[in-house]
Amino acid sequence: MIRYHAWIYPGAPAQDAPLTYRSNRIHVLRVQYFTVQNDGSLKFLLQDEDDLDDTENGFSAANLADLKAHCDEVLVTVSCSIAAFRAVYASGDRMQCFLATLITFCSQWDVAGIDLDLEGYAHWSQCDYGEYKRLVSDLGCGLRRCGRKLAICCPTDYTPENQPYAFRYDDIRDLPVDYITAMCYDYHYLDELGAPIAPLKWIHQWSCYLLSLCAPERIVIGLPSYSYRLDKRGQAVENITLEQAKKAGVYRSELRDQSSGEVIVDEEATTWVICDALSLTQKVQTAQHAGATQVSVWHLGGNDWLAV
Repeated sequence: MIRYHAWIYPGAPAQDAPLTYRSNRIHVLRVQYFTVQNDGSLKFLLQDEDDLDDTENGFSAANLADLKAHCDEVLVTVSCSIAAFRAVYASGDRMQCFLATLITFCSQWDVAGIDLDLEGYAHWSQCDYGEYKRLVSDLGCGLRRCGRKLAICCPTDYTPENQPYAFRYDDIRDLPVDYITAMCYDYHYLDELGAPIAPLKWIHQWSCYLLSLCAPERIVIGLPSYSYRLDKRGQAVENITLEQAKKAGVYRSELRDQSSGEVIVDEEATTWVICDALSLTQKVQTAQHAGATQVSVWHLGGNDWLAV
């Protein structure tokens, strides 16, 4: 049996995320309640009833209670740029505050743990990577002492053999991480704009590689349910939801790319690359056939869940 995780973030266009997790069996919900600001301080993302367009699905006692009622585990996502992380590790006091705030929050609100999303891997120095491993070790140990878990988001590239970043899975598997989550999406930034978000063969390659390193219960394959539009004139990419693609009148299920299961609509000035229930289902099945027992879907709200 596959175990489903899914990410939720505040505000538009993902405001209707609860419709999906209330009507489908999702085991682990990863909800973004914190982001790290450029001065290294944590910003608590609260739901503001007067500004739901920007904050809906942010923290409130009612929101958290609803999440808990519809899953086995809630993980609190903390998003962080590399510039913000450098500000965190530049100060020992700031780092201790960072760790204490997150560990205390988990205990105070009885959530399963933290989902650490620190990206920008291409810009990491060896110093950044060393500090990242120290953070993961300290945070993972601190969470385990109070019976909590740590998930981390991890990079992918063209192939597992081609990993140009400082980040190394061989190092990470020895750290106190419960869910090593490989983000098997954004392939179009590796290949060329207009390409699929996650080709099936690519998902299979990465799934096999990761499962050769760690037990299946520690590996989570991150998969996309989002879509994007490419403005060919300016080469500008905008992530969109399936709902937005349908409102624009461009979704045509017959234009399905066999390599990814995604719908690709190529117009004169714009290319639309669209995920739907069928493409997500094919991606989950691909990971499962490689031996994966857990997947995490980016993101709930405005997008399809799996085909029934």
